[in-house]
Amino acid sequence: MLFDLSKILGSVTFVTILCLMILAYRGWTRNLRQTLPHWRNALGVTSMALTFLCWSILAILFLADRLDVNSRLFFDWWVTAIALLAILGACLAFALRGAPRIAAIAAGLLMFAGVTNVVY
Repeated sequence: MLFDLSKILGSVTFVTILCLMILAYRGWTRNLRQTLPHWRNALGVTSMALTFLCWSILAILFLADRLDVNSRLFFDWWVTAIALLAILGACLAFALRGAPRIAAIAAGLLMFAGVTNVVY
């Protein structure tokens, strides 16, 4: 029972991260892109790109595991990198303003929590 709940919670977290990243990007393009200075725009886009990169790597590793590809060789190396990139993405999101900032920070922290939950 607990194992099934963990899978469900992991799947919901995985989808939530993608939804938060979409909301952050939409909010940035509609409201903030014209008003923020270039350096804050660059940091904000880098934040969203790093979080999406982490999400994509985890999706690829999950699909590789489902397709019976030996992903254990890469998994040990990538977990630390993904966790650090997720924290870096959450920190860079402070350059944004308003709702995109909250969504990007939440997505980065959820990514970090999800990665560390998989490991431990």
